[in-house]
Amino acid sequence: MQSQTHELICGFRIDIRDLARIVEDLWARMRRGDNQCVVACANPHSIALSLQDPEFYDTLRGTEILLPDGIGLLLASQLLYGRIKQRVCGPDLFLEFSKVCNERGGARYFFLGSTPEVLSQLESNVAMQFPNIRIVGTYAPPFSNVFTHEENERILSKIQSAQPEALWVGMTAPKQEKWIHRNRNRLLVPILGAIGAIFDFVAGTKKRPQKVFSDLGLEWLIRLLSDPCRLWKRSIISFPVFFLAVLNQKRRKGQAR
Repeated sequence: MQSQTHELICGFRIDIRDLARIVEDLWARMRRGDNQCVVACANPHSIALSLQDPEFYDTLRGTEILLPDGIGLLLASQLLYGRIKQRVCGPDLFLEFSKVCNERGGARYFFLGSTPEVLSQLESNVAMQFPNIRIVGTYAPPFSNVFTHEENERILSKIQSAQPEALWVGMTAPKQEKWIHRNRNRLLVPILGAIGAIFDFVAGTKKRPQKVFSDLGLEWLIRLLSDPCRLWKRSIISFPVFFLAVLNQKRRKGQAR
């Protein structure tokens, strides 16, 4: 079933609103502080992974705002309903939301993920670009798929003590989304954002492709060429799996008419 804010693609409620409307929604939720909201990025890779991972599938299904992050979501929308007009990717959301927060008096941020070096540079750059935003905590967890109970308790304790209004988690998919899903009931934070590579982009440790490539829908290609060993599976394996699922949905949609 479609709504005025979502479109159903492969069983997931993908947000169809433009960046400005999503940011206004997040700002209102954060100011109210009474309605925890999880934000994550939906792209062909994450959806393909979720179709083979029941926990990740349930995690994405329970996410309040799934951004159409990737040209593949726009193509899928055109095949199915045609209501998604704009990519809304994690870096753009973070920067625009931070701009709005900065202009309207600030916000309290906590960053979870990456390395101490990246977090230090990230904190410095955010403070310089958005001086009204207060970084109340950062934490670089160990690089493992599953944290020990002790490590997880340590992370939760630091976040709870810091009392952020927005918790940004950058540990790559599906680890970041699963961590939020498993722990959200213990996190009294209005905004929980799973935003992946944004830490490196804002810290300046990795360069985001130029805007012209993003506008042409080729950002994925530039990133693939710059880091083929890590990203090749997204294009060679994940995209065909995702596109086949979209075609099957289109076929079922046609049969239902």
